Amino acid sequence: TPLGFQQAQEGAEKLYEELKEKIESGEEIIVISSEMTRAKDTAQVFINLVRERTGRNLELVADKGANEISFGVLNNKTEEEAQEFKDIIERYRRGLDATVKAPGGESFLELIGRVKQWAEQLNEKYRNKTVVLFGHGTFLGALRVLLGDQNIIDQGRDGVGECRGGAGQ
Repeated sequence: TPLGFQQAQEGAEKLYEELKEKIESGEEIIVISSEMTRAKDTAQVFINLVRERTGRNLELVADKGANEISFGVLNNKTEEEAQEFKDIIERYRRGLDATVKAPGGESFLELIGRVKQWAEQLNEKYRNKTVVLFGHGTFLGALRVLLGDQNIIDQGRDGVGECRGGAGQ
């Protein structure tokens, strides 16, 4: 949407300013997004901005490990289409049960386990490199839990979120 693109542009500007010294010095920067189109498109806005300003071509790594929580049979369903699961939806929305999941989906606790394994692999693969992650709300919530919320900055819906932590940075 036009609003989404505007938010991505604003976020890319803020992120560029935050990383300007590293970008302009030629430091290796790894850009990772989930496999979801929205995250890849948002990451691409940042990559394009870096190219325009510096001529550097950053590569986008779309990584399924960064995907949002799976809602199983509820993925891509409207509320009307998901009526038979309204009890599960309500328990999830209210945050009353971290083990609740729709058939074929994953619970928040399962997501935390998946994100933990992914983050460990990421830290090993990109040790001492700057990693820029474009992800989704529940995924980032799981990352917050794993990091104890001490090293995460989520700038919310303005298009910028940054995570610092682990061995890599």
